[in-house]
Amino acid sequence: MSLTEQLKKENAKIEQLKDQGPEYEAEIKRKKQLTKNLPKDLQDTIRERKECEKKEKIWPMKMKKTLDLKQVFRKRAIKKVLEEALNRTKSLDDLKEQESEL
Repeated sequence: MSLTEQLKKENAKIEQLKDQGPEYEAEIKRKKQLTKNLPKDLQDTIRERKECEKKEKIWPMKMKKTLDLKQVFRKRAIKKVLEEALNRTKSLDDLKEQESEL
């Protein structure tokens, strides 16, 4: 049952209790307080739904950004490994010198 429907139902119950007499005054007060809180609950629910919808729209963009960052880090790691391998190799002059020694 939606909050709007519940509000209408509670208002109808209040009217019925008013017709039954003053002995139901405490119940009427309780139901009035409930109906007073229902619109706020409805607004809170609407706000939460909008926030969820917004997050649902943003989530794919965040995932794409995360995947892009992972790809950048992977490329940097590969570049670092290649640079380290290149730095470990001997220069052409060193190799020629070693060849001449043999």
